[in-house]
Amino acid sequence: MEWICEGRVDSCSNELLRELAKAGCKIIYFGIESASQRILNYYGKQTTPQQSMKAVRKARKAGIDIIMASFIVGAPNETREEIMHTLEFAERIPIDLPQFNILGVHPGTDLWDELETRGLLKEGEHWETGVAVCRIYPGAVPFEEVEQMVHRAFYHFMRRPSFVLKQIARTMKSSFRMNCAVANLTRINNIRENVRSVT
Repeated sequence: MEWICEGRVDSCSNELLRELAKAGCKIIYFGIESASQRILNYYGKQTTPQQSMKAVRKARKAGIDIIMASFIVGAPNETREEIMHTLEFAERIPIDLPQFNILGVHPGTDLWDELETRGLLKEGEHWETGVAVCRIYPGAVPFEEVEQMVHRAFYHFMRRPSFVLKQIARTMKSSFRMNCAVANLTRINNIRENVRSVT
């Protein structure tokens, strides 16, 4: 049986990761979130960038096929330099796929309550959809700029020659990754056919 899991970077021992791989874990997803310790402390993560790097390397060594990680930018008072540091950290850490997110706020969270108290959110506003914090927080890096930084980072991440070559090599050695690649190519072809039929 093949399966996936989420993992905390501060609780992944070599032994645990080896057992996960042995038991059929093919994908592990880490919530790394930031390369800035100040921002990690703001999120209450109780982790460090060094722990993230070590956890990913351990997962790679244990033989887990695909390592994914999430990163969050656009926190209140997060600087452009801190955002760039996190986006660049994603390239230095040996993951297979990053998920870049812009911090959103939703009802029931402490940040939502803070924004309501400060008058930055009106009652009933964004209740169903949530809202990116950097759209409404005074002094935050503007949403459009953060969004552009994220898009550029993902584009650059996926187009690095060294990354592409490593992905090809890893896929050639893994039947799971090979099956994923074939399935994705099939989906792309199906989408193209559907687009042609519509147009």
